[in-house]
Amino acid sequence: MDNTDQKRYFLFYVLIILAAFILRFIGLGSAALSENEARLALQSLSAIKGDPDFQIQQPLYVFVTSVNFFFFGANEFTARVFPAIMGFLLVFLPMLFQQKIGFHKTALLTFFVAIDPVGIAWSKTADSVIIVICLLFFAMAAFYQKRITPGIILLALAMTGGERFWPAALAMMVCLLIYLVFSHRKTFPDSIKDSISVKNLILLAVSFLLFSIGFFRFPQGLNAIGEGILSGFSANTTSAPEVVGLIPVLMGCIFYFGFMLLLLLLKFIQSLRSKQFSAIIPLLILLTFALLLELFRQGILLLAWISLPLSILSADILIDLSGKIRIEKNIYSLLAIIILPCLYCFLIFRISELLQLGDLSLPVSFQWNQQWITISLTRFQGYLIIIGICLIIFGIFFPYLLNYFSPKKIWSSFSFGFLIIWFCSVVANSWSAAGFRYNQEDFSREKIYNRHELALGAQTNQINSLAVDLIHEIGLKESGFIEGANGLILNVDEPMLIWELRNNPSIQFADSLNPQTERPSYVITTDGVPDDLKKDFIGMPLKWKTQDEWNSFTLADWLRWMLYRQSKGNPFMLSFWQEPRWITEISQE
Repeated sequence: MDNTDQKRYFLFYVLIILAAFILRFIGLGSAALSENEARLALQSLSAIKGDPDFQIQQPLYVFVTSVNFFFFGANEFTARVFPAIMGFLLVFLPMLFQQKIGFHKTALLTFFVAIDPVGIAWSKTADSVIIVICLLFFAMAAFYQKRITPGIILLALAMTGGERFWPAALAMMVCLLIYLVFSHRKTFPDSIKDSISVKNLILLAVSFLLFSIGFFRFPQGLNAIGEGILSGFSANTTSAPEVVGLIPVLMGCIFYFGFMLLLLLLKFIQSLRSKQFSAIIPLLILLTFALLLELFRQGILLLAWISLPLSILSADILIDLSGKIRIEKNIYSLLAIIILPCLYCFLIFRISELLQLGDLSLPVSFQWNQQWITISLTRFQGYLIIIGICLIIFGIFFPYLLNYFSPKKIWSSFSFGFLIIWFCSVVANSWSAAGFRYNQEDFSREKIYNRHELALGAQTNQINSLAVDLIHEIGLKESGFIEGANGLILNVDEPMLIWELRNNPSIQFADSLNPQTERPSYVITTDGVPDDLKKDFIGMPLKWKTQDEWNSFTLADWLRWMLYRQSKGNPFMLSFWQEPRWITEISQE
């Protein structure tokens, strides 16, 4: 490679790394923490204060974030900065293998990882999944390069990821055993065999225990190890990302990795025809890994784990195809390239219209000569016919017609058209996953900047509630009085509310209220309001957040979510109770 090519690659890497940084760090703290994020952040706050917390399931994240909170304060940015840093470091992973795989594949893999929408979404989420992925793959790279001690330390750190590590680790071990069986190997690969020794296993165990116990002191550290193992294989049925079922996961794979899956399918068919069964083994191993993660109830976490392996396999296929596909430079090839993006946009718009029609069982109606005409077809049937005719004309008839004028060259142009579609889709999804979606495209409309863009999955959406404003208002009313304002939050296990009010020392959390001995300025409750509270206080119902009902989503609901982020859920209500004197004084002013 000459100096000119080296300068081009250097400029390419600089631009890609800059884009990866922007997509992961810009606006990192602008979105409110979701329920799961707030729960982890509160555990980090407890670790700073030394309060015992025996529900820690992701030790590594909680400890490092507690250090961030101690030095830089507890806020949304510091709660997410550790995953963002690890997601950014993951972009540099392909560069470790540049001499082995070459400049072209390294550049392509770096590009894939940098703009991966799933990786971006999890890098901007307070969770351990992207942290564990980064540490585990860097550990594998260290073992591959026979740097055993750094690999063991990185693996021990990844193990402290708790519930995000163990299911994937078990799935990898099963896949490794399957690989050994299919490849007819009697022993482990040399890179793994050299790492397995009594000395290295002792080093791994001691490092793991020291990291875990050192993070949370004794006995919280040991308890966190057990919690991480047990919770890793049991899905939280409330709002955790594992609750998402098989159908939305498949839709997410197609939505985010559709072009890569198409490449793998073509490679699989080609390998079967040419009887190159060795090329099929990596595809089967990846499929087995995905099925095992689904069996272990990992939900949309599956998308994060298969993203990098899919990128590696797809890069191999694209590099191989780049030397075979030659596009004829004429008007017919140009038309073939243009047809596919036009067809793609047309279908997306038609599907978008279909999802906004409401009841799809109603008959199709249209206006002609100022009269409404109704036909016997339903809306769903009518749009399916339109889409089917479009696919036949643009997807079958036009390609064969163009192939008549330029034999055997049009299909290579169509392949280039698929590349254009994939590139535009990935860029749009990456932009959305980074939280830069335009407001008019988001149909949720409820405090849009507080909606955190996850890559398909359970998230809780905080509404612009009046609760915090009322608390501040009463606090201002009490300024200048001998007795300052004080509040009580009663029987509310709500991490987002606790996180929002974490810096307010006048608010206490309790399981019960004794009106005879306690006279708080206000009380916040959910259900089960004591009768004594109803006698002395006036209540006001307020929306706090929207709870997305992912279990009740239909196929159309998931399509609406992916296209519009339009969720279907119930509002989570709070009751704000005040003494009558507060309401009177406020109204008089």
